[in-house]
Amino acid sequence: MRRRSLPCSAPPAAANDSTASLAAGGLTLTYNPHISMESQDLYLSREEVRVVYRFRNRSDRDIATLVAFPLRR
Repeated sequence: MRRRSLPCSAPPAAANDSTASLAAGGLTLTYNPHISMESQDLYLSREEVRVVYRFRNRSDRDIATLVAFPLRR
């Protein structure tokens, strides 16, 4: 099977590991210094998009939070 590159008219997207809160005004992006994205494995094809993220909790306690991935144009 021969692989072809696909032309891309949009600039590449940057990974963003923002935490978020959901309020009456909508989604608000926040920053949590205790959580970092360690890796992002991305697979793209014409049929599907798969992404596997690995996060690290750098604090000494459990953290429950909403994680958001904003799309930039």
